[in-house]
Amino acid sequence: GSGLRIGSMATLSDVATSQELKGAFHILAGAASKVASPLIRNLATIGGNLCQDVRCYYYDQSEFWRKSIEPCIKLGGTACHQVKSSKLCIAIFYSDMAPPLIALGARAKIVSPDGERRVELKDFFIGAGDTLLKKGELLAELEIDDLPLCSGSSYVRHSLREAVDYPLAIASAVLTVSPSDGRCTDARVALGAISSKPVRAEEIEGLIKGGLINDGLLEKAAEMAKKH
Repeated sequence: GSGLRIGSMATLSDVATSQELKGAFHILAGAASKVASPLIRNLATIGGNLCQDVRCYYYDQSEFWRKSIEPCIKLGGTACHQVKSSKLCIAIFYSDMAPPLIALGARAKIVSPDGERRVELKDFFIGAGDTLLKKGELLAELEIDDLPLCSGSSYVRHSLREAVDYPLAIASAVLTVSPSDGRCTDARVALGAISSKPVRAEEIEGLIKGGLINDGLLEKAAEMAKKH
């Protein structure tokens, strides 16, 4: 095959029901099917899901409401109203699509009147809802190379309600194992809804690589994930 290309304007409904998302790519359909509600998924795009802003009780209020308090870090101030001692915006980034795309090794194709460029999606997010997009640039496409043989993937999302609810935590993993001895030859693990941007869990990847995938190894990986 020649990998996978997804236009940024593809709706989440289209992604959730796509017959092209087979094998390890199936986690994209699974993630898209969990976002919001069917009506929202019919309009919302995969590009919009990646470029959404962070969520915070204070930041999400109206401009009139925000005038009653000191500007927060996100709005150019020096205060974080969630954690007073924080010097950074800690509002949560809730994209469902970012973790599985990062785990699949996706690249972002960015276009502008000056041309186009590509960046690893794991580097696309700066934090606090900001991305590498510059003025005049658009996220046009997501590119994913074919995965090696004996690769598998998983996407897990925890929320209080199954539908129309933001996730409390997301974990996505893509593993490749050797057909000869069953040991993991490559691993990419991404976490979401726990920080102001998606997290590539490289220390967990290091733990898994070279090991036999069994309950003991996965329990160690889960304990390591809790530290995030």
